[in-house]
Amino acid sequence: MMDDPLATFTKANRAICDYFSRRALHYRARRGQRHMVYRYFTQDGERVLKVYRPTLGARSPSAIERAIKERQVICFLSGQRFPVPEILEEDVLGVRFGAPYLWMTSAGGQTIADVIFSRSLQAESLVGQMGETLAALHGIDTASLVIPDSPIRDPHEIMMEDVFQLRGAGLFTEAEAARLTQIQLPAMRGASLCHLDFHGIQCVACEGRLTAVVDWEEATIADPEIDLAIALTYCELYEASNLSQIFLEAYRSHCEPSADFPRVRTCYGIVHALRLARLLLSHQPRLLERSIAIAKQLLIEHELHGN
Repeated sequence: MMDDPLATFTKANRAICDYFSRRALHYRARRGQRHMVYRYFTQDGERVLKVYRPTLGARSPSAIERAIKERQVICFLSGQRFPVPEILEEDVLGVRFGAPYLWMTSAGGQTIADVIFSRSLQAESLVGQMGETLAALHGIDTASLVIPDSPIRDPHEIMMEDVFQLRGAGLFTEAEAARLTQIQLPAMRGASLCHLDFHGIQCVACEGRLTAVVDWEEATIADPEIDLAIALTYCELYEASNLSQIFLEAYRSHCEPSADFPRVRTCYGIVHALRLARLLLSHQPRLLERSIAIAKQLLIEHELHGN
């Protein structure tokens, strides 16, 4: 009889949490699709434990592969003085308890998404810092960085699957779905270190400053303008009309995108908005509605400019 990977993970996760709980006064958890994150409050300050959940899809990297990549990227960026957490202890092979984990310092008690949703006056400044930080990431020389290759699926194939699912859920008309499937995506180019999931939840803030960027599982060497398009799509999701413009202006103050970026922005913005909508299908109806609205607006912009 084969072991149930989720049951095995649950047991390992409990053992890891119990191990680190001996050092803490208390802790709280946040569950992600591919990991569990715990914030511990110890006598030496706040610490963060990240435990990697098993991958169920055959085409996705394993938990060990994701943990190894994240450790390597964080260590590399730390040497570049880029804002990342400090790794204090790790078992990326999952030898000790049966699941890989990282034990890290905490760079602050709230994310920039928390600040945005609270409608704080600091939100615009922090979003500008996010734009500057992403530009800095794309400007780093990666010649000495060695990370596992990430299998990147054809984005057009992904978009077709998402359109099919969302059309079946009644979120697009047949005519809208047909228009989406006719989009010709620009070819990927460039070779920068990209986060590929850069948004407010992944950016930690403290006292009005961006203090760390987290969650580097998706990171790879890729096209920085696609990474920028993804980040801008997330900004649109927050429903504050000027945040994407603030982000882009801050990015441009350090790195000017190519003349073809408006086309990249609309095309890959649509791809990412559709992906978000599909992930949100069974929950968070407000964000789902917003994701669909973003995709439809970008489609209009794409067609208006004859791209």
